Amino acid sequence: MDRFTDWKANPRQFRRDASLGFMSRGEKKQDVESERRSKQGEIMSFHAPNKYRFKKQGHPYTSNDGDNFGAFFVPFDGRGLKVIATDGKGITGKDKIEWEHVSVSLSNRCPNWKEMSFLKDLFWDSEDLVVQFHPPKSQYVNQHPFTLHLWRPVGIKIPLPPQIFVGVQS
Repeated sequence: MDRFTDWKANPRQFRRDASLGFMSRGEKKQDVESERRSKQGEIMSFHAPNKYRFKKQGHPYTSNDGDNFGAFFVPFDGRGLKVIATDGKGITGKDKIEWEHVSVSLSNRCPNWKEMSFLKDLFWDSEDLVVQFHPPKSQYVNQHPFTLHLWRPVGIKIPLPPQIFVGVQS
């Protein structure tokens, strides 16, 4: 049985079992490398890791292997990160921009930097620029108190401030 199957069979045991801990970079890289192309064969930067895909017949968040969207349960540092993700294809707002999106939640607190960085590298390439937004207060939407989001517009380069504004690079 793999870790995901173990969790589905007994989620409480998963929380207690520290040995399930965190996935090594080599394990993640190997999983993602096999999923670098869409069903149409195009090379993609956004990856939906089948290994952690939530599958339950008839459930609204169920998706199929190879889909670039879905719900995922990702083990990390002894906890399970609940993720909903999409490559944004065909979903736009008034501005007609498609957005790749990863929503991350925990049951008792917001995800931390280490968890968000891990998921960023799991769903995108390490050199991809992905952002978290702090929108105007009048545009806040809060469906869950312990959820954070990662975003990237499709086909649009996001500007970065000069590195020196952040600090001296060693």
